[in-house]
Amino acid sequence: MRRTLLPLILLLLVSLACQVLVPVAPTPTPTLTSPPPTATATATQISTPTTLPTRTLSPEELPDPADVEVRFHPDGVLYVGDHISMEVIAPLETD
Repeated sequence: MRRTLLPLILLLLVSLACQVLVPVAPTPTPTLTSPPPTATATATQISTPTTLPTRTLSPEELPDPADVEVRFHPDGVLYVGDHISMEVIAPLETD
């Protein structure tokens, strides 16, 4: 009984001595640099967005789909969860 009790007491004394030698740093207290937010209701005016005029292309102005090159990335087999990107290359203007 004394053989098991003596190492436990020594272990307890050593652990207490280590805690005494190493000072515990005090936990810093947070300081407020700005006042805490308050719940205030403010009325905001919602404006309707203005639409800009857009130009409608005639069928003659659209490029021929056979002239447009489309490349898909990554090449090869696709698996569930893969991300793809499409690269559309327009024909060069040779007017």
